[in-house]
Amino acid sequence: MTRERVSTVILSIVNGMKNIEIDDLDENLFGIKYDYSARDMASIFIEVEKLFNVDLNILVKLFEYASVNSLIDSVCELIGAA
Repeated sequence: MTRERVSTVILSIVNGMKNIEIDDLDENLFGIKYDYSARDMASIFIEVEKLFNVDLNILVKLFEYASVNSLIDSVCELIGAA
């Protein structure tokens, strides 16, 4: 799977959580602009775990900054996407 495909799938999950469109992939999802809750992020991570067949514990450790790009980077690292 390519990084572009991973990005498309993750954006679909994240956007669908609150029915909004993320326009800044580097913006902190917990910040004022998007205001995701810890529960929202947990749901997103569980969905990502199922769709990409990745270990949730490792994914959480790799997820350094609460942005969509950080999540994409983490998933790509785990699945070896270029």
